Amino acid sequence: MAGKMVDLALSEEERADFGVPCALQSDDAGPIYPYGMKVCFHRAEMDKLGLEDDCDVGDIVYLRVMGTVTSVSSNKRGDGTKDSTIEVQIEKVSVLEPRPDDDDE
Repeated sequence: MAGKMVDLALSEEERADFGVPCALQSDDAGPIYPYGMKVCFHRAEMDKLGLEDDCDVGDIVYLRVMGTVTSVSSNKRGDGTKDSTIEVQIEKVSVLEPRPDDDDE
């Protein structure tokens, strides 16, 4: 399951076709990342993680997360294509220090 970090940004075609509301960072071309790819830490979570509020927009934060799969579904469409979804409840998070070899994997 584990592997190299993968950028989940939508392609330009996917961005143009994205048809559901998105509270993620976006521009005139549509959302940059799919719905659900954002994690929000409020003050209570920040305190648990030892995070200060000295971050700036655009800063990079390295996270390690552990979660439990809570739902697995698969649907077959009339045109024969298949759509699958896995939902993961994030349960534990740690903030990592960047390693010298981490260069936007």
